Amino acid sequence: MNSEVVTTERFGVITVEGKRRAIRKFCQMPLKHPMSRFLLQSMLENESLLEKIVFVNNRALLPN
Repeated sequence: MNSEVVTTERFGVITVEGKRRAIRKFCQMPLKHPMSRFLLQSMLENESLLEKIVFVNNRALLPN
């Protein structure tokens, strides 16, 4: 398991394990669509996808 720290000037320091914990926590919440949980669980199993995911704190940082 790669727990490499990814540092970006805009988003701070994010570890793959931190992303994994956030997704697991989100999986425990009630979701509107049943396939959402399946998607989140498949994301947890894909290490390369976890490395690419970026979490933002502010919607202004999201593209249109």
